[in-house]
Amino acid sequence: MSDEGRRHLLEQRALEQLSTDNGRVPRVFSTVLAGSRALSGQSSTIVSGVAGGFAGLSAAYLLTSFVTALSFPILGLLRSGLGTAAGMLAFRRSATMGAETQAAQAQIAFSENERIAKAILVRIENLPPSAPPQLRDELWNDYRMVTRELAILGAPVTSKQLTLPFPTPPPGGPTP
Repeated sequence: MSDEGRRHLLEQRALEQLSTDNGRVPRVFSTVLAGSRALSGQSSTIVSGVAGGFAGLSAAYLLTSFVTALSFPILGLLRSGLGTAAGMLAFRRSATMGAETQAAQAQIAFSENERIAKAILVRIENLPPSAPPQLRDELWNDYRMVTRELAILGAPVTSKQLTLPFPTPPPGGPTP
């Protein structure tokens, strides 16, 4: 067979292969579309894990195509597992950063209000008996306002529970 005949035969086989592959394209698209519909109902963490798994599998494929001594079935399994874990952790990290910041701010606000409430109680206890009643009432009102804010903030999970004493004001004074 001449070179011209071999080239013609190769071209014909290539065209047949291309025709076969073109016939598979609609099936591939319908499979991808069905998969995307199924994933759209899942949580974002799962979708991130799947994307990470595909990225790991792709990395394993590229690595084994350049380094032929590596085994794709083994490396593919490891890389897809690591990719899945990395995708899920990356998503969770970005989702929890805002929550961690809010928790830290709540902790700071709670600690500051607790410190202020204790300072007000110390001032009330150190008032001389001859102090004007308006000053004592104003301090008790401030104390009540701060303790309401403490109740609204609630004790953050990482802090100890509110251990402030709730003293009773002297008779005739406002109630805390």
